[in-house]
Amino acid sequence: MEACAIENGALIGTTAVVLNGATVGGRALIAAGSVVGATARVPAETLNAGAPATVKRKLEGESLAWVENTPGGYVQLSREYLRQTIGDPDLQESIETSAT
Repeated sequence: MEACAIENGALIGTTAVVLNGATVGGRALIAAGSVVGATARVPAETLNAGAPATVKRKLEGESLAWVENTPGGYVQLSREYLRQTIGDPDLQESIETSAT
């Protein structure tokens, strides 16, 4: 991802690619392995998948809540991983400092 815009609350799946000039709307979900084309506009609160990524459906109810709540879990997992002293010690110190 470079030279693109990812709006607040958007969730980008593992190995997904967002090309130059693309905009991913707030609380949108880009499925793992998807490719958002150059200059594409992904609407807010939608599920998008494929290569090229296309809207599969609007997110609402439990699906939208999942998108809103999942990123915090990933942050927590990354901090737990770093507390195990696995990985780059300088990065661990940086994470611990930012958590305070």
